[in-house]
Amino acid sequence: MKMITINSVVSGGPRSLFFASFLFFSHASFAMVELGDEKLSQVTGQALLQMGKAEESGYTFYKAGLEAELQLNMNIEKLQLGCTATAVNGQFCDIDIDNFSLSGQTWDAERPESSAILTRPFFEFAIDNDDQKTLREVVGIRMSAESVKGMLTAGTENSNTPNGINSISGYMEVAGISCDASSAANNPGSCAGVANVAPRNMNKSHTGKDLTGRVDIGFGFFDVTEEYASNDYQIDLAATTAPFSTDTAVVNGRRRTSVNVTGVAYIQPIDINGSMTAEVEFGGFIPLDLQKEITGVISGLRANMSLSENLGYIHKINVNSPFSLSFQARDVLWPDSPAVAQKGWWMAFKDPVDIGSLTPSETIGITDQNLTDAMGPEGCSNGSTPGINCALYATPVECGAFDCLFGDALDVGTVNVSSTAIPFPLQSLKLQGQDFTPNCYGSAKFC
Repeated sequence: MKMITINSVVSGGPRSLFFASFLFFSHASFAMVELGDEKLSQVTGQALLQMGKAEESGYTFYKAGLEAELQLNMNIEKLQLGCTATAVNGQFCDIDIDNFSLSGQTWDAERPESSAILTRPFFEFAIDNDDQKTLREVVGIRMSAESVKGMLTAGTENSNTPNGINSISGYMEVAGISCDASSAANNPGSCAGVANVAPRNMNKSHTGKDLTGRVDIGFGFFDVTEEYASNDYQIDLAATTAPFSTDTAVVNGRRRTSVNVTGVAYIQPIDINGSMTAEVEFGGFIPLDLQKEITGVISGLRANMSLSENLGYIHKINVNSPFSLSFQARDVLWPDSPAVAQKGWWMAFKDPVDIGSLTPSETIGITDQNLTDAMGPEGCSNGSTPGINCALYATPVECGAFDCLFGDALDVGTVNVSSTAIPFPLQSLKLQGQDFTPNCYGSAKFC
């Protein structure tokens, strides 16, 4: 297999792309030399140009490619395709990316010294009615390679301001990373990311619910278990972390500006400290007001995470997959493609891509709605129902008669709410794993 190297810095849209594509083939041209039968018998080799034909999905596909590996390092300052008002998808752009770069994934000193490897690059044409001369029509053209290994980046910096990918039409799967509660606690680095959760206060104005449960009061040789309810509590929740797993996320369609990521966050134990005034009917008929300092730990809380991430926060994509850029007059399912390419310009990755750690750069806050969901029902009488109140009911707080009724502190111990999964919606976040090195030599941000 032959190796061809191209380094290019281009600015613009489709003309630049087709010029770069022309370079793929023009660099591989050689003068033809006639060989006699004797010399021809001594020659062995492999064809540089590969041709193919396939019939699928109602179309005939013609492919012309190189039996070669292409090394490519490329910058495009403004990649805009399908933007005019007369384009098949109307105004705006099918693909709109600022400061688009393609390079290798690793380098010794400077990123420009690295190159992406395109194995067997090719052009492909989709033909409708190929067997009828008067009705034959080219409905699409695709530039692709059987394998691409490299790094795509977009934008100038990973900051709190979206930049780089403005919109994209195409198909891309972001690989999910799974971990369970045990690995989240013992090996958080195996998860998709780890969010830092900010401390906060919790009271009824936040949750809209009473704090309820049971207390087990010891009287010598026998115990009395009573229920309590408090509408006057002030509890501080300490800062913690939340390692999380993610499902595979898919970008599929025209002019997408965001990707929806779902997963599970395993919120690590939260130390609690505060006070409450609780109502207890001692013995079932003697009302008592308990004024207590509360200490303990909430553990096992899970959050069903949903993140709507602006693509302008996605700056770095590691690719090790067939990758293509195509244009089609109507929807076309190209051979070996993961999804139908919709009309207009279309960028597709066959295999899931790696965007690195999804750890948010900033601390995540617990909302009032999160607290409301975590509390569960008031006056819970079923320990199997999710929520803090039901966990406090299922495992009564134990204390001696004097300490429980007259002491200053009430240690609720570890309140295990492992059966509780709260919804945890998040909006676009800057991600630590999206820091990247510009594909420029020296101090320039983009070249």
